Amino acid sequence: MLVSIVHLCVHSHWQGRGISRLLFDELKSLTKDGYLGVRVHCRVDYPANKLWPKLDFVAMGEIDGRGKKGTRLTIWKYEYDHPSLFSYASLQNENRKVKVVIDANVFYQLQAPDVPDHEESLPLLEPWLDIDLYITPEMLNEISRNKNKAEREAARKFADSFNTVATKASHLNFQKTQKELRPLFPESLSQSDASDLRQLAYAISDGIPFFVTRDGLVLDRADDIFEKFSIQILRPSDLILMQDELLRGEDYAPSRLAGSNIRIEKVHSQQSGMLIKSFLPDSGETKGSFNKKLQLALSNASTVETRVVLDAQGEAYGLISCSRQSDGQMDVPIFRVGKSAICRVVARYLINNLVMTASMENRKSIRISDEHLSPKVIPALQESGFFQFQEGWLKVGLQDTLDVNSTIALLSAPQWPDFSRDLLDKLTSLLHSASNSDVMLDIEKILWPLKITELDIPVYVVPIRPEWAMHLFDADIANQDLFGGEPALILNAENVYYRSSFPKVLSAPGRVLWYVSAANRHYQGSMCIKACSYIDEVEIGKPKPLFSKYKNLGIYKWGDVYNGVAGSELDKDIMAFKFSKTEIFKHPISLSKLQEIWKADGKIFNNAVSPLKISQGLFLSLYALGMKGH
Repeated sequence: MLVSIVHLCVHSHWQGRGISRLLFDELKSLTKDGYLGVRVHCRVDYPANKLWPKLDFVAMGEIDGRGKKGTRLTIWKYEYDHPSLFSYASLQNENRKVKVVIDANVFYQLQAPDVPDHEESLPLLEPWLDIDLYITPEMLNEISRNKNKAEREAARKFADSFNTVATKASHLNFQKTQKELRPLFPESLSQSDASDLRQLAYAISDGIPFFVTRDGLVLDRADDIFEKFSIQILRPSDLILMQDELLRGEDYAPSRLAGSNIRIEKVHSQQSGMLIKSFLPDSGETKGSFNKKLQLALSNASTVETRVVLDAQGEAYGLISCSRQSDGQMDVPIFRVGKSAICRVVARYLINNLVMTASMENRKSIRISDEHLSPKVIPALQESGFFQFQEGWLKVGLQDTLDVNSTIALLSAPQWPDFSRDLLDKLTSLLHSASNSDVMLDIEKILWPLKITELDIPVYVVPIRPEWAMHLFDADIANQDLFGGEPALILNAENVYYRSSFPKVLSAPGRVLWYVSAANRHYQGSMCIKACSYIDEVEIGKPKPLFSKYKNLGIYKWGDVYNGVAGSELDKDIMAFKFSKTEIFKHPISLSKLQEIWKADGKIFNNAVSPLKISQGLFLSLYALGMKGH
């Protein structure tokens, strides 16, 4: 049974002095023991509707008025704290899912999933999240303030699909929480801000551990509110990342980037502020625009992987998001690098790794749609076979050894997206007319990691000591070293290696299979072929001129070149060769296996004590063995 308020009147002279609350408090003291609550009907267009939420009433719905004008009445209800059948049922159904209160801006995004800019909150409804979403009674008051009848009715219907925090779990606690929260908010509050405060108070008084919002005013006070009330205020993306980390914690463990002391890890919750500060360009993009893009990526943690590159001190060097929602394609909505000099190298590494990852996943194209790429990134994209088109940058990569006709057939297949058609038509036209190895090599590099079987360029097995390999490409060995590989070298997509000029067998263009030799210190993973690269340039000359020309790429210091390679002779000829597009073998080819392969051909493997030229056919066999294991 409910008490009904027919009129609540305060003389204009006394309005704004708390008389309404005093009258209502007196009514409650007289009726709370014998009644379930208090009800008021108020015309939706009356200013008095602003009063009832202040007295902790909840807008439960609407009815038609009895007048001839067809006015609508809001049904306001205040419930006393009496156990009911529904409250007992709620206790029976309570589970171990994490309780999360959503505020109005998240609620309305969920209600209208097809509206642009609403994507950030939508993953909160995904079934893999181990959460229960709650609204507060104040949400119904928010709905009642909408002047559009149809929109109010639709919102109330949607609100019925959510749990609601206990209306009066402890009314005194609710009022006390409101008073304690008030100093944390601005002195002058808008109606919306006051509603946010009440929603928070409901969540806190009912013991809900998480409050999800996109409101900057509330998020800016998250730390102070958590310290006082132990409730975490999060963006939708932060909550989703926390859940994803619980489910896939091992994926969030940082790893050394290619064996260097730079680490790469999945973005954790509440890192957004640091990322925006590190990667917002100086011009051309607003903070809000970048934040929107970032939150959308982070909210879709189950399908979009976002990783950040950090140095040992926590400085951010790179940020990349990869989406796997398109069949056969890797989509990259965010690709950013920082301002440090090494970030140019980080960009090349990330692009190279992106191509290799797509290859391992049998994805034949990569599309980068970030319209605010750093100038450091553009040259690296072009070097890796990316082409600019209207919507970003596109890379077509084929993951096999194919002859020219098979390559043409694959590029001509109908399943490619329309935006890639112009590029593919140009490549097939070039392949049809490819009459020399230079053109074929250019096409192979564009479609890298493809290997065209008719491209017969020189191939060499080249020995390299583990202590140099760890700085150039061998992350396995670098990870066995306390200090790891040199980041500026191991992350680079292009490097130079010095060696004796004898025997003079190397030539460019060509291919190199890297044989990591034995060393005084035992490294696991040595004495095997571990990678292959293109040889782009070979030069023989005196130590000083060569070192001066390639010092920004080589792993050696001058002492290493002068003493170790040139034997302390300034007039001795040494060799430097530049290589690029290194691929690490998934299945390193051991010395015993190499000896077996050479023996089957009636030859003896020389343990790669010096560069060894091999045939194109043997290269293709070794490449398949290293990449596929057979």
